[in-house]
Amino acid sequence: MCTTCAKRGDKSKLSGLVKLLSCIYTVSYMSFTYKHKKKYASEKEKERKEAINGVVFMLPKTNRLTKSKEIQGVLRKGQGVKRKSLLLKIEMQPTLSPPRFAVVVSRKVSKRSTVRNKIRRRILEALRRETGSIKGVRCVVMALPGSATLSFKDICEAIKQALRP
Repeated sequence: MCTTCAKRGDKSKLSGLVKLLSCIYTVSYMSFTYKHKKKYASEKEKERKEAINGVVFMLPKTNRLTKSKEIQGVLRKGQGVKRKSLLLKIEMQPTLSPPRFAVVVSRKVSKRSTVRNKIRRRILEALRRETGSIKGVRCVVMALPGSATLSFKDICEAIKQALRP
């Protein structure tokens, strides 16, 4: 019997060689799973640090339209601009308030939620890059069918063209 089995208090009735082999397998498997979990945890921690250091971005809360009344107001009063497969409803504000955006991606674009979320993330990232250059704008970006085929570069160009006066 090995020291690990003795520590565990294992009193199985296996022959000596079989017991030793099973013990070695158990110890090696346990060390493998421990190393695997440790590696996985360090990868998650690395991703978290990258997100904090600025690799993964999100549109700040001050730049988001969150209330449905605000979004409906922009849709009613806003001026429509269509670029590629995106429709932007833009309402200019008289004050120099920070720009505020909302993104709408309907099921007509794609039935798969992963595709719709990918489009939404791309649009939000393109908007985040443009927030520094514009002021006093409330905008709702609607993805039209066919926007699933647009690359990130195309989305950035379309948004830049629509938001520039």
